[in-house]
Amino acid sequence: MKYSIGEFSDLLGITIDTIRLYETYGIISPNKDQKSHYRYFDDLDARNLLMSRWYRSLNFSLKVSAKFTLESDYEEIYQQIVKKQKALESELEEKQYLLNRMNAIEAELKNLKCDLGQYKIVKKSKIYRVKQTIQDELIDEGQSKKLIKSLMAALPHTFYSVTVDTKIFSNRNGMVEPNEEVDEYNWGLAIYEPDLDRLGFKDKSDFDSFEANEYLASTICIEYDHKFQRCLFEPLYNECIKLGFRVAGNLIGRLIVIEKVGEKRFSYIEIAIPIER
Repeated sequence: MKYSIGEFSDLLGITIDTIRLYETYGIISPNKDQKSHYRYFDDLDARNLLMSRWYRSLNFSLKVSAKFTLESDYEEIYQQIVKKQKALESELEEKQYLLNRMNAIEAELKNLKCDLGQYKIVKKSKIYRVKQTIQDELIDEGQSKKLIKSLMAALPHTFYSVTVDTKIFSNRNGMVEPNEEVDEYNWGLAIYEPDLDRLGFKDKSDFDSFEANEYLASTICIEYDHKFQRCLFEPLYNECIKLGFRVAGNLIGRLIVIEKVGEKRFSYIEIAIPIER
């Protein structure tokens, strides 16, 4: 049978513009009536068009779909299908990871205000980290730039962290002002070891690290532009001592979210101290 472009469009449920597009790729080749000069499509054109549309539905480009329909042998089509399959599996894995991260973030934000000042024992994987500041001031350390660039590219696997030297709790000569500012801290990008391994990082020697450990953790809130004060961290340290734990390293914090209320902005930070029972 032969069909005009209007009939062909109606029978196949495809717009005339789409038919003309597929024609430019050679997928369909209408015959021209020498008398009327009308172009007519046949049943083989329909088969080619529908087959190429099927490849397009698998997310192959129109150019590749045309090649599969008109030129490729079985082996080439099979290999390209396998390649596409692996790419989709990788994409689905990444999407599933993002969904899991979003679920965890949603749960954390839902309970954020309730968790303020509460204490919990958590197990953390080994943490790898790059120091980017002294206190709040960015530093320019050439050897760290490559690591920082890699961790920035790895978002959202990475997080912004702060470390505080726990010796601030042992330097208690004389009276201590509760609002005394803390000097021994720095900010930097960090990542948990399973995520670092998942992303294929081989050389970990240039990172600072916190060993996998149990931590006593809590959530604090501080005005965005305020300096850290001892009173922010001291309750967590005192809780460690109260529970009979030994402090096993420096405090590490993870920036959770920044909130604006009225004219002020606030940082919510999970702070955690590694402990030994």
